[in-house]
Amino acid sequence: MIISSFILVVISIINFYITKKTNLSYILLFISLVIALYYENITFIALPFLLILGISIYAFYNFKKYKFISFSLVVLLSIALAAHIIPGFQGYNLIEDIKLSTNSAPYSIWLSFDKVMISVLFILLCKISFEDNYTWVLTLKKIFLYWGLTLISLVPIAIMVDYLVLDIKLPSFEFIVIWSFKMLFFTVLAEELFFRYFLLNAIKEFASKYKYKNHLALFVSSLLFGLAHFGGGFEYIFLAFIAGLFYGAVYLKTNKIESAILLHFFINFVHLLLLSYPYAIL
Repeated sequence: MIISSFILVVISIINFYITKKTNLSYILLFISLVIALYYENITFIALPFLLILGISIYAFYNFKKYKFISFSLVVLLSIALAAHIIPGFQGYNLIEDIKLSTNSAPYSIWLSFDKVMISVLFILLCKISFEDNYTWVLTLKKIFLYWGLTLISLVPIAIMVDYLVLDIKLPSFEFIVIWSFKMLFFTVLAEELFFRYFLLNAIKEFASKYKYKNHLALFVSSLLFGLAHFGGGFEYIFLAFIAGLFYGAVYLKTNKIESAILLHFFINFVHLLLLSYPYAIL
């Protein structure tokens, strides 16, 4: 089945994050790519781009001499993959043009290997995994604090500019499972690993002699995160920028990328259940 390739790539991510066993994750990734090639969700023309991205990520974290050029390649290739402009990837539609309510625009759920490969490469090459001895209770408290602050800041603005309206609903369990799978592993994970884990930290490193390097890194990474949502118009860019400030802030506060990932996912989940999704049609 076509969907098995996407499931296997997600299992490879989860396996390494929990068990730290690189070999099994690489085997699962290889099998998923073979299946994807067979069903033409990926063609061979895409593989050199993924190879260059992987080499660039590794070089950025391991070779100081090639810091700037590897940084530039990671940025360019990650943005190109996330924007679906790299050739050789074919998306797979799970749900097409569904209207969750009368006030909402049509919404489709489709999976593609280009964006999820950003997540896979960062997690495997940077060895991002669960820390058994970390105190998660305090971190979860901070996530929920920022969750409330983000909602209080974002929702009134979104309603005021007519981008969203209050729209309480409960989609089917099947839809929520599919939406969560796609949102967490094929959207949020890649965005947070790139914009917060990589870009925010890289800007901090490049501006290490600047007194306000954290503020600069937070602002620039959030601004670029907002601009990455240009397809939704100016309102969406501004809302994404504000959201990015909170995602970056909780990451800086906890120094755990999981904080930004969970906050981002929880905000999107509230959006799904309580507001017009993906945006309002008035």
